[in-house]
Amino acid sequence: MPAAVLLTTPTRITARLAGKVRRYKADPKAKQYLEQYRTPTGNLSRPLLSLHNRTDYLVPLWTQMDYRARGAKAGKSENFVLQVVNRTGHCAINPEETMAALLELVRWVEHGERPLERL
Repeated sequence: MPAAVLLTTPTRITARLAGKVRRYKADPKAKQYLEQYRTPTGNLSRPLLSLHNRTDYLVPLWTQMDYRARGAKAGKSENFVLQVVNRTGHCAINPEETMAALLELVRWVEHGERPLERL
């Protein structure tokens, strides 16, 4: 298949689908609430250890990478550690991995021993 066809086909499909999708307007109060309380800023006031699967189809790894970048932009990268489990699935983390991460978080909070990132 020619490259030009590959580049234009998704656009035509998207345009066809866009015309069939029902649109809704966001409730202004709900939108304001989300912007105020649910938009991640990365302004972490305490340690956060994120344990995440490498391939998670429900919550992709890029969401954690984005949060990590937001922490760095806010000058709070010292409060965020990302540890990636090389597994596919949502919350496909075994009890041993969960306990190890919890113990690392406790050591970090109680003794200042920041865990290593595992990417």
